[in-house]
Amino acid sequence: MKKALFFLILLLIFSCSGNKLTEQNYPKTVTIRISGSETISYRGSIGNSTSATDVDGTITESSFAQYSRKLEDENDEIFAHFFKEQEAGTLTVQIGLLLMDNSLDIKKEGSTSASFGSLYLNWKP
Repeated sequence: MKKALFFLILLLIFSCSGNKLTEQNYPKTVTIRISGSETISYRGSIGNSTSATDVDGTITESSFAQYSRKLEDENDEIFAHFFKEQEAGTLTVQIGLLLMDNSLDIKKEGSTSASFGSLYLNWKP
């Protein structure tokens, strides 16, 4: 009887702690990475369900720009809306989670090579 009670208590403890771990996944930091071929000038906005920030810059072929936004809870989502400010080249936008080795676990990705092209991405886990 004592063993059964002991295992019941252990089961209860593990099931309760599992729920708390799930709740602690937020806020999550999400990374928006901008890259491109040749020298690409861009402008756009990034945000979540409650706020947005305008950004602009120039990317060279060997570099990228990186921005972070927070997912506040499971109902939140991240968006990225960007415009190429030139005719030639390709603009690529990735939304993902930054890993320990600084690589990106890509959740959404898009590119445009259209003259003065634009793209819009959104991601909700």
